[in-house]
Amino acid sequence: VKNVRKDWALLDSPRILSKVYEFESRAALTNFVGELLAYEDQVNHHADICISHQSVSIEIYTKKLNAVTELDYEYAKTADLIYQDVGYYS
Repeated sequence: VKNVRKDWALLDSPRILSKVYEFESRAALTNFVGELLAYEDQVNHHADICISHQSVSIEIYTKKLNAVTELDYEYAKTADLIYQDVGYYS
């Protein structure tokens, strides 16, 4: 098993990496989603993102392989970094 942060979960016999982020404001949530979408476009690797009031849930896996790959672990790491950054300026 890859070295996944405790707060990311492997679902469906590890086909999907999943995490929910909570935000104190809609402004912080909006900044997070905007930066995450820009990252996705930059690397051409896209997650399933669901927004519910002040939380964002992410499910990521490599669709062509129907499995979690290095691309997904890099996405998870980047999403965590974006979340930390947004916390500083939002």
